[in-house]
Amino acid sequence: LTICAGGRYDGLVTYFGGPETPAFGFGMGIERLILVLEKQGIELPLDTQLDVYIAVLGQEANSGALELVQAIRKQGFRAERDYLDRKLKAQFKSADVFGAKAIITLGGSEIESGQVVVKNNQTRSQVETSLEVLKTNFASILEELEKQ
Repeated sequence: LTICAGGRYDGLVTYFGGPETPAFGFGMGIERLILVLEKQGIELPLDTQLDVYIAVLGQEANSGALELVQAIRKQGFRAERDYLDRKLKAQFKSADVFGAKAIITLGGSEIESGQVVVKNNQTRSQVETSLEVLKTNFASILEELEKQ
């Protein structure tokens, strides 16, 4: 059973009209990998609930959102963000699908001011805080949201 395969593709760029370019690549069948894991009795974790989902508004907030997600994850929380530049409504729907406890909407104005609103996804109560507090003490924000 082949799960992953690859090789050299030096002629690929030339084939599509580009310059001669050395290249290599691989492909992996995720379905096959899942079959192998199932056959070995390994269960994939199905816990999809997030602590926070970051809805990203505009390209200018992308790097700030990535930085925020990484900082929150380093604190031991489950965080995710939108990577597809979707409309806000679609991002909020994703937050619901992931069971996110909290939602942060991050755009250029939030990056510039350093202030964000963190909203409880169940009760819709909210807390305004700084990006720095989120990056260093997200637990206190979640506690505050749960008390409201």
